Amino acid sequence: MGEETGMTLQGAQWVDLTVIGLVILSGVLALMRGFTREMLSIGVWIAAGAVTALLFPGVSGLLRGQISSPIVADGVSLAILVAISLVIFIPLTNMWASKITGRTMTAIDSSLGFVFGLLRGVVILGMMYLVVLMIWPDEEKMPDALKNAHSRPVLEAIALQVQEMIPDSMKGENIEKLAKQRNIEEAVKEIEESEDMLNDLSVPKPAMPETP
Repeated sequence: MGEETGMTLQGAQWVDLTVIGLVILSGVLALMRGFTREMLSIGVWIAAGAVTALLFPGVSGLLRGQISSPIVADGVSLAILVAISLVIFIPLTNMWASKITGRTMTAIDSSLGFVFGLLRGVVILGMMYLVVLMIWPDEEKMPDALKNAHSRPVLEAIALQVQEMIPDSMKGENIEKLAKQRNIEEAVKEIEESEDMLNDLSVPKPAMPETP
């Protein structure tokens, strides 16, 4: 038991370190590229996302007829649509970025790029956790390292924010289940806070001693 617990803790720590490392790596890459290029890159991903959302129902329906597992079919559909979109949009964006930024990059552009990169890393982690929910809909079947990671509640919160931007046709039942669970937890917390406030108001305050 002791050895298994130790291995689980080490695995959970590995997950936490990976989460931190991915955010820092995203920030450093954006620092090197600059804010302008990163914003243009976001435009690429937005365009790819729009194309994917538009074509996903048709492509997914086609592949579900060829692949027995709906999850695998949806995953392959997403991968194909995103890959094709990026292959088309990235070269065009690179040409445009070279004309806008030229060969020099200011310190402000680099600093803003670093901040942007950190935020981008957080969003990417949220998207990755949504994929995790698609692979392991049942929490009990998740790997112990992920289930016991300290960063998991943060990943869940980020994933819930990211899923608000996903079209309903691309949401899985497990994602909606997580959102409903979080809404229930927030509602229970608000009720408990309201009860505490009512209790404080109902308790009579001690009378102040009269001054002679």
